[in-house]
Amino acid sequence: MSVFSVTAGTRIRTSFTTTDLSTGALADPGVVTCKVQDPALVITTNVIPAVVQDGVGLFHLDVDVATSGAWTVEWIGSGSGPNVVECRSFKAEPACL
Repeated sequence: MSVFSVTAGTRIRTSFTTTDLSTGALADPGVVTCKVQDPALVITTNVIPAVVQDGVGLFHLDVDVATSGAWTVEWIGSGSGPNVVECRSFKAEPACL
């Protein structure tokens, strides 16, 4: 799990890449889901079109980081194709002014 910091009130882009484990080539899972948990522990589940496909095996989601505190992002690729779960978290710091 990767951890980083951002400023509350900003938007971040989180991305997800999936590959075929046998060939290493980029590949699409059947379904891509991105769950975002905010500091109040509210979970928002995002799928296409909120999750944007940038190419084969390449996806992103822009997240509005409204409040300070601990945030978690979980990417899930499931169904036909690669089955992958990737989790990362970040801390949103209050704005300086």
